[in-house]
Amino acid sequence: RNAWHNAGLCSMSLEDYASALELFERAMSESATDEEHAMTRALLGQCLAKLGRWSDATEAFRLALATEGLPSRVRAEALVWDARGATVREDLKRAELRLAEAQALLLDTVRIRDQQGHELLAQSYFLRGEIFRSMALRMKMRLPQDRMERDLATRRELFRQAEDYYSIAIRVRHGLWSVRAGYGLGMMAEEFARDLQAAEVPEELDAESRELYFKELEPFVLGILAEARDYY
Repeated sequence: RNAWHNAGLCSMSLEDYASALELFERAMSESATDEEHAMTRALLGQCLAKLGRWSDATEAFRLALATEGLPSRVRAEALVWDARGATVREDLKRAELRLAEAQALLLDTVRIRDQQGHELLAQSYFLRGEIFRSMALRMKMRLPQDRMERDLATRRELFRQAEDYYSIAIRVRHGLWSVRAGYGLGMMAEEFARDLQAAEVPEELDAESRELYFKELEPFVLGILAEARDYY
């Protein structure tokens, strides 16, 4: 059982996920403790996810997480991967809950001095930022004016939440996920500037009024784009 499991780890390191999946399945066929099975199943779930089989991966993570005594690190990793699967299915509420659970577990079990540069912690904050950014992008600013004001206020709040999580991910200072969080902040600012320019304009405005409208809007758009440039 250990030989199959460790061979699967080697194949994962070589990014040969199809072979790793087969090896983990062989390991699962051998007798082992519930904890050992769960650890192998969690890795099997990662391979399924890497192969794009998110439905099967979700089931693997569900079974692994249902096991008592799963090591904290393995549980947190399975929670993050399960959140990624929920995001693929656009079940953002489940994804957010899974990430919050993973972060609570990591913050409770990882010493403060070891949190700096911690990959899983940075990744979980980055993914929460991505969720709120995605929710913000779904908000379309449409007339009439009172509706547009509400939509704009909601979008700003979602952006603020995304910015908070991205910023925490940056402060963790991981070589990949912290940089991606900074990139996410820049993209989010660009998207906001783009959507401000594309927002509906009252049809009753004549050509001169429309020109004035966009002239008044331009400094705000340029300010947001300058912010995006600074993030990059």
